[in-house]
Amino acid sequence: MLTRWPGVESSTLRVGLNEPYVRLGATLNGPKRTTVTCNLEARSAAPRFAAYAHLVLQMLHGEPTLFIRGDEAEEAWLIIDPAVQTWSAPMVPLQEYVAGTAPPSSSR
Repeated sequence: MLTRWPGVESSTLRVGLNEPYVRLGATLNGPKRTTVTCNLEARSAAPRFAAYAHLVLQMLHGEPTLFIRGDEAEEAWLIIDPAVQTWSAPMVPLQEYVAGTAPPSSSR
């Protein structure tokens, strides 16, 4: 941790590894260079269910906040379907290459 002024702690953000928490420590300097350190901590309990199980449970309870409406789904497919059909047909030459490497040079 780097400190710009001797005796003044740097601002930090810590995310717990062994338990779910987020801790923020901020060092603030006022107009007269008075240093104030504020620490905020948020903890959460481990989830009771896996993410997908939680989604299914919300669906069974009729909770709509995690889902899109039917008309939204239809509009999304109006955008996605033409792209999927174009990619499936040999209309657009897609070039594949290994992740982390440079793409093949364009022959245009």
